[in-house]
Amino acid sequence: MRSIVQQIRCPGPTVPRPRPGLTGAASLLAAALVLALPTAAWAQAPGSPDDLPPLARAVLDSAVVITLDELPGAPLGLDRARELARQGATAVRIAQAAADAARGALRREQGTYDPDIFGEASHRDRDTPAASFFSGADVLETTETRGEAGVRWRAPLGTRLSASLNAVRQKTNSDFALLQPQYDAFGELRVTQPLLDGLGAGERGDLTAAERRLEAAEARLADARLATDAAVEVGYWALHAAGRDFAVQRLIAERAEALLEQARTRQRAGLVGPADVASARVFLAEQRQALLDAREALGTASDQLAALIGARPDDPDQLYRATSEPPADFPVPPADTLVAAASEHNQQLQALAREVDATMAEHARARRNTLPTLDVFGALGGTGLSGTPQEIEFGGQTYTTSVRGDVGEAVSQVVQAEYPTWQVGLSFAVPLGNRADAGEADRLAAETVRAEQQLEAARRDLEAQVRGARRALANGRERLAAARSGVEAATEQVRIGILDYENGRTSAFELVRLAGDLAASQQRYSRALVRTARAAAVLRQLTGGAYPGEETNP
Repeated sequence: MRSIVQQIRCPGPTVPRPRPGLTGAASLLAAALVLALPTAAWAQAPGSPDDLPPLARAVLDSAVVITLDELPGAPLGLDRARELARQGATAVRIAQAAADAARGALRREQGTYDPDIFGEASHRDRDTPAASFFSGADVLETTETRGEAGVRWRAPLGTRLSASLNAVRQKTNSDFALLQPQYDAFGELRVTQPLLDGLGAGERGDLTAAERRLEAAEARLADARLATDAAVEVGYWALHAAGRDFAVQRLIAERAEALLEQARTRQRAGLVGPADVASARVFLAEQRQALLDAREALGTASDQLAALIGARPDDPDQLYRATSEPPADFPVPPADTLVAAASEHNQQLQALAREVDATMAEHARARRNTLPTLDVFGALGGTGLSGTPQEIEFGGQTYTTSVRGDVGEAVSQVVQAEYPTWQVGLSFAVPLGNRADAGEADRLAAETVRAEQQLEAARRDLEAQVRGARRALANGRERLAAARSGVEAATEQVRIGILDYENGRTSAFELVRLAGDLAASQQRYSRALVRTARAAAVLRQLTGGAYPGEETNP
C-alpha cells in the first residue's frame, strides 16, 4: 500500500498526525476520509497527486502513511515471497525428489542396453586314472589354464550381439601328447534375434514407460511450482488484507478514544447525558477487542505465509508485512478460451496423459510377450591351435607335429579365420497355459483403462474448476465495485452523522453504529479483493501459467 500512497502524496508540508485532543467530530471525519481513500486508490491505477482533493491528500499523508509505517513486521514483496517459496516449499521439494527418482528409473532402464565387457580366467589341475594304454600314463595329470574375454550388447529391438575369444593352455604327463604345452583358441561372433516374444515393444516397453513417467514427474514438478506460486499469491493477498484491516481497525480505535473524550466533555457541559458517554465507552471497548482480533488475524496470516515459503523474518518475533500492491484490474477472457488453454497447458493433465502413455507401453510389452518364443540365431567364428612340439617314441618309430607357436599364434589363427566355423539355427519355446504372461497382460489392460478414466475425470474436473474460477473472477469486478460503493455510502453516512451529532440531532450511540458500519464495509472490501485475487491465482495455475497471457486474452 505504501507505494501507492507515495505515488499520490501531495508535495509540501504534511498535516501532523491527529491526536486524541482533537474533537471527536473532526477525528471521525478524518477517519471517514482515511478509510475511504485507500479504497479509491486501490480501485484505479495510480494517478497524479492533483487528482485528489487537498484535504484528502493531507489526511492520507497524515494518518494512513503513519499508520501503515507503524504496522509491525518485516517488509516482504510478492516476488521475493515467490522466490523463497520455490526454494523452501515442501511441495516443490517433494515433486523435485519424485522427478529425480523418475530420472534415476529411466537411467536404470537405459542401462539395460549398455554394452557389457566380460571376461573370465581360471586354472585347474586334474588327475585322472587311465585304463587305456593310449592314455599315455597310468594316472593322467592335466593342468589347464583358461581365459575368456568379450563384449555383448542388447539392442532395444531385442537383438542380442556377442563377440568372444577363448584361449586354453593345457599341459599333461601323457606320453602321447605331441604338444607340450598345447594352446587352443576359439572365437565367435553370435547374433540372436527374437521374432515373436521379446521383439520391439516386447523388449522396449519398460524403457518407453520410464520415459513417459519421467515426463509425468517433470509435469508434476512444474504444477507444484505453479501451485506454490498460486498459494503464495493467495496467502500474500490475505496478509495484505489483514494488514489493511489492522490499519483500519487501529484508526477506528484511536477515533473511538477521541469520541469518548468528546462525549465526556459534552456531558460536563450539560449538552449530552450519561447514555452518550456509556455508548462511547462501549464502542471503545469493542474496538479495542476488535483491534486485538485484527492483530491476531495479521499474525496468523503472516505465520501461514512463512510456513508456505519456508522462511521467517530475521527476528523470529516479527511478522511479515506485505509491500506489493494488488493488480488494478483482472482480465476476464471467455470461458471457452480458458478451458482450451487449460486443456493444453495444465501440468496435472499432462502428467496424467503421460501416465496413460506409460501404462499403454507396459501393456504393449506384456501383450507382445504372451506370444511363444521364436528366436533365429547365427554365429561366425574360428579356431586356432599351437604349442611346443615334442617327439614321441611309439612302435619303434618317432613321431612329431609341424604345429608350433605360442598362444599368440593360436589367437592369430582365430582372428584371420584360418579355420572358420559358422552356425545358424532356430529355437522356440511354447509355454503350456501361458497364465503368467497372459495374466500380466490382462492386469495392464485394466490399468490402462483405469488411467484413461482418471485422465478423463481430471479433464472434466479441470473444466469445472476453470469455469468456476473464471466466474468468480468475472463476479469479482462487480463484487469490488459493490464493496467500493458500500464504503462510499458508509463514509457518507458517517459524515452526515457527524454533522447531526455536532448539531445535537443524533446521539453518540447512532454515531457509534455508523462507524461500525464503515469498518464492516472496509472489511468486506478486503475480502472481495482477496477473493478476486485468489480466483486469478487459481486460473493461473489451472491454465499452466497461460493466464493472463496473449493466448487467453479475448
